[in-house]
Parts: sequence; C-alpha cells; structure tokens
Amino acid sequence: MRNSVNSKFRSKRKRFLLRFEKDNKNYPYAVVDSKFNNYVGRNFKTEEEAISWRDFQNKTPTFGHFEIPKCIRIYNT
Repeated sequence: MRNSVNSKFRSKRKRFLLRFEKDNKNYPYAVVDSKFNNYVGRNFKTEEEAISWRDFQNKTPTFGHFEIPKCIRIYNT
C-alpha cells in the first residue's frame, strides 16, 4: 500500500524546460527538450510566450513520447 501512495504523489520531472540564452539577443528564451539530448525545440522573444508553449508541451506533447522532428524545430537567430 505504501508504494502506491508514494508513486501517486511523487513529483514528475518536466520534459520541456525553459532556458535563457545570452548569445541569441533577438530570441533569448529557448524551450529545451530534456528527454532527447537537451535540444532546442523552439525559441521565443518574450518569456510569456516561451512559458505558455512550454506548459502546453508538458501537459499534452504534440508528438507524444517521440521527439519533435528536425524539420519542425524552430530556431531563430
């Protein structure tokens, strides 16, 4: 019984994380996929846009348990 209770309330590690990039001045906020080698899934100008996209991907990932295809990743410089 104890194992089921602990697993129910265990904090889940988030898959998509927000990272600030100092080098990219136009698009400093990057959302990183921590499951697949910490690649940048998309980057944004404002923190609010990055947070909303990150939260949406953590809640319901667009491609499920698979990584975002390379042709769809958006990295602006």
